[in-house]
Amino acid sequence: MAAQEAKGAGTREDPWVLRTPPGSSEYIAFRDDTLDPPALVVVAGKTEVRYRLRCLDDLHAMLRPDFRSS
Repeated sequence: MAAQEAKGAGTREDPWVLRTPPGSSEYIAFRDDTLDPPALVVVAGKTEVRYRLRCLDDLHAMLRPDFRSS
């Protein structure tokens, strides 16, 4: 299955518009740096889930080939 481009800028005013893997449902996601702590907000229907943005930075660092755990 080919990857699809997300629509939107990833802000609260212009969120990313995404589709579930089977393509049957749509949901939105955006970065919100104004929250404490800053979060990636995902909204599907009436459900809102927040993930700390720091987790994404940590994951990116761990996936780098030069990562060494302490």
